[in-house]
Amino acid sequence: GNIGLPICMLIFGPTGLALGIGYFTVSSVLGFIFGPAITAGNMSIGGLLRVPLIWAALGAIFITITDMELPVWVVRSLKLLGTLAIPMMLITLGTSLADLKIDALGRSASLSVLCIGMGVVVGWGLAELMAFEGAVRGVLIIQCAMPVAVFNYLFAQMYKLHPAEVAGTV
Repeated sequence: GNIGLPICMLIFGPTGLALGIGYFTVSSVLGFIFGPAITAGNMSIGGLLRVPLIWAALGAIFITITDMELPVWVVRSLKLLGTLAIPMMLITLGTSLADLKIDALGRSASLSVLCIGMGVVVGWGLAELMAFEGAVRGVLIIQCAMPVAVFNYLFAQMYKLHPAEVAGTV
C-alpha cells in the first residue's frame, strides 16, 4: 500500500523491500497510535484499543514469536480482507477528491511538496545522525520522502477537519 516499497525493491532488491516493510510497519503503527490523538486533540486509550492495525501487529508479533502456523482458511480469509483495505481507502479518497475545490488545490499542492521536501531533509538528517550507509540509508531517505498517507485523510474525515484539503495533499 506504500509507493516506497516497490521503489525500495527496485533500487535495493529484496533487502530494500524487507527494510522498507520494517519502516512502513513501524511508521504505520505510530501513525495509527498518534494520528487520531493529534487529530482529535486528545489521547484516548479506548480509541487506541479500537485501532485494528494495533491488534494485527500484536497478533503478527505473537504468531512470529511462537512460530505458530495458522490454518489455511484463516490465512486465505485474512489475505482477502487485506487486499480489500487499499481499494476501499482509495475509493474513499476519490470521493473526497471529487469534492475538492480549485481554491484549495494550490494550498494542498504546496503542502504536499513541503511534506516531501521535509521528508527528504529529515530522512537524510536521521541517516547522517545514525551513521547509516548503503541500503539502510537509502531506504530511510526514500521512505521519509513519501507522500502523505491515505489514512491521514481518513482521520481528517472522521474528525471533520478539512478532509477535502487533506485529500488534495494526499
